[in-house]
Amino acid sequence: MIGIAMYTTIETLWKRHKNKSKIARLTGHDWKTVAKMIRAIEEDKEYPKKKPHPRVLDPYKEQIIKWMEEDLTGVRIHEELQEMGVKVGYSTVKDYLAKIKKKRKYIYKDSYSSRRRIAGRFWVCRINFGQLRQETKDMGI
Repeated sequence: MIGIAMYTTIETLWKRHKNKSKIARLTGHDWKTVAKMIRAIEEDKEYPKKKPHPRVLDPYKEQIIKWMEEDLTGVRIHEELQEMGVKVGYSTVKDYLAKIKKKRKYIYKDSYSSRRRIAGRFWVCRINFGQLRQETKDMGI
């Protein structure tokens, strides 16, 4: 499929009265593809929008957010997902985490989080708007 930039280029060249074969040579596409785009332009059709596709990790979003709140790294989250039987690459997990962090950025903007391991336990301390919450998690060591 032709991208929006190429669609716009073909539209601009067509409006400048270039013929289909000339546009095809300039853009590097087949003249039939150019003709199809010009038909769509003349019928005042907009550039076809992509349909949103569900992401592979969407069914695990709540669990991933929980792990992120526990300060697990992307590598550790990837390992946890693999243990659950999810066949997904690390780069997919990394991109998904970046998407979630971007959407949830405002949540931790005014907070501080610290995580320490003392005597086989993880101590999580999160300070948010002057409130202090402390959690301990026994790691079974």
